[in-house]
Amino acid sequence: MLKKGSLSRALRIVSVVVLTTLVAGCGRWINDDKGFIVDRSDDYLEAEVREELEVPADLSAARVVEPFAIPSIANPKGSTFADKAPRPVPILASGETQGVKIQKLGDRRWLVLGETPSVVWPKLKQFLAENAIDTVAEEALKGRITTSWFDVEEGEYRDVIRLAVAQGKTEGEASGGRERVDFSVEQGMRENTTEIHVRHQNDLLAGSEALSDAQLLSTDSSVLQVEEGLLRELGGYLASAVSSQSVSRVGQSLVGATKAEFDTNVSGQPVLRLNLDFDRAWATVSQALDNADVSVTDLDRSEGVFFIELPEEILTGEPAKKGFFGRSKAGDLQPLQISVVPADRGGYQVSALDSEAIAIAPAQAREVLNLIREFAI
Repeated sequence: MLKKGSLSRALRIVSVVVLTTLVAGCGRWINDDKGFIVDRSDDYLEAEVREELEVPADLSAARVVEPFAIPSIANPKGSTFADKAPRPVPILASGETQGVKIQKLGDRRWLVLGETPSVVWPKLKQFLAENAIDTVAEEALKGRITTSWFDVEEGEYRDVIRLAVAQGKTEGEASGGRERVDFSVEQGMRENTTEIHVRHQNDLLAGSEALSDAQLLSTDSSVLQVEEGLLRELGGYLASAVSSQSVSRVGQSLVGATKAEFDTNVSGQPVLRLNLDFDRAWATVSQALDNADVSVTDLDRSEGVFFIELPEEILTGEPAKKGFFGRSKAGDLQPLQISVVPADRGGYQVSALDSEAIAIAPAQAREVLNLIREFAI
């Protein structure tokens, strides 16, 4: 018969042994597919594409629909981690799928909408029609609408557009002449987004001769205050009509270069190609890094280089490690360089390099570029 003290020690020993066994086996129970708790988080890697469900001819297939939209994987160039499915192109990292914003870069301004150009095109035409503004040119393939010349004389009726022009001219200390506006509807930085650029022309300030497409788009508005006022009014109109989802058949043919797409360079390394001028490409990468809370330790705009630090788990594609009670532990920070240089086919290409400006592993570069692409606006 055990004494009371011996019995207590024996119970403690047994408790320690049992607890150690449970802790040691816990990982096996959770992480394999045969334990008490089955981990199915990676089952999708073995999923296969099967034929669509065939509905008998005497039954309706109207109710057989996909319950969730599956994002497409556009232009999946470059390497990814072998045990991970490729990521779809992010649509909106902030989750704002229907927002209307005015983006600014110096004196440049444009609208960004969470809708496709084919949806925005008829709304823009309706905006002009409701304000009795005639158009002289509509090029759906280029996404261009140019208005006819119109007046904003004192004492006459002024719709929203004419009022915005008149107020803008007053703020810009301009007077007289006739007005014309050019609208450009373009693909946005992200999938299913649209940009609208506006150029205002006054015949006394810019000359009465019509400017060519290239001249008008590369020239600042005659009065920047008018351009800003028109963007505000158009943005407000589109925001109030944002629930309308009518699609123009003409607008569906609207084509334009994707402003951000994955590609590979001559060495086979993944790059993010930005079909933008340098000022905007630089600002886009800078804003993306800021939106993603990436630490920028230094930068050299003349060389097109950002010096950054990223947590190790982003480079490996693994989630942050967790402690015993589930609290995430940040990994070591890795110094990297983000290079923004001219691309062979126009625009600029963004590359991920190590601290010595040497290309990193393709899979790691892809993860870094995915991060920039996800948070670019």
